[in-house]
Amino acid sequence: MEKKKTIFFCIGTQKAGTTTLHDILSQNKEIALPKDKETHFFSLTSLYNSNEQDYLKKYFNSKQLKHAKIVGEIDPSYSYFNDTEKRIFNTFSKKYNIKFIFILRDPVKRAYSHYLMSKRRGYENLTFMEAVSNENERIKADHFSNVNFSYISRGFYSCQIENYLKYFDLKDFLFVRFEDDFIQNKQQTLTKIESFLKIKHFNYNFDLKSNPASEPKSEIVRDILFKDNRFKTFFSKLVFSSRVRKTIKKTVTNLNLKETENSRLDDATLKRLYQTHYKAEVELLEKKIELNLSSWKHY
Repeated sequence: MEKKKTIFFCIGTQKAGTTTLHDILSQNKEIALPKDKETHFFSLTSLYNSNEQDYLKKYFNSKQLKHAKIVGEIDPSYSYFNDTEKRIFNTFSKKYNIKFIFILRDPVKRAYSHYLMSKRRGYENLTFMEAVSNENERIKADHFSNVNFSYISRGFYSCQIENYLKYFDLKDFLFVRFEDDFIQNKQQTLTKIESFLKIKHFNYNFDLKSNPASEPKSEIVRDILFKDNRFKTFFSKLVFSSRVRKTIKKTVTNLNLKETENSRLDDATLKRLYQTHYKAEVELLEKKIELNLSSWKHY
């Protein structure tokens, strides 16, 4: 019997250092990652099909696939959107050992960081507390709203894990705490990831600044990039390749950003949202994954 290959997915969570992890792991030529972070292949019904070769050919460099020891993808949408876990299982379970990395962040702070991103992109006009109060109705509107306004909803990690455990074993998961592991002990965390994936140690450059706190220099440029308009429609017809369009959008977006101070929630709001939404969730999650989450508990 042919030995199974290994493929891994970092499934989240959004706003928990997944871009930084992608930039770090991209340095290691033994790891094949998609040409662009976040393909959404398994989370978007419009993109998905169960043919593994279609996925690999479309999103990966063929030379890199040939020489790499392991294949993986980092896409935080994979923890949140329904049926992703089923699609990954159906596509790869026969030929691959499938492993998962799940970076978990204090759900209240994650929610606020998500809100700031939507606001920076020009999608959000409500205050944070107004957005939280209206979230349940807003995310029902359409896929766009579910992606961009799901501030509180994305923080219920135990449910997301349970969805995956219908198809996979807990031993196939490495859980990483964003604050205590990834931020405070990045080198040690990468060593754990290497051990979990059974790949050789690599001397990574950790001096990276992925997704720093920022705001747009020009709101006009921002709106052209992120909102529906005639220019975007014309540009889509002019540039057929979605990958090229994505690259251009990312480049112009970065050029239009200026770094700013991190905005933080006040203690009273942290406590209120923790007590209202996440107290029971955090206690349940601690037992499920056997990690100390005391830094998330706001009393």
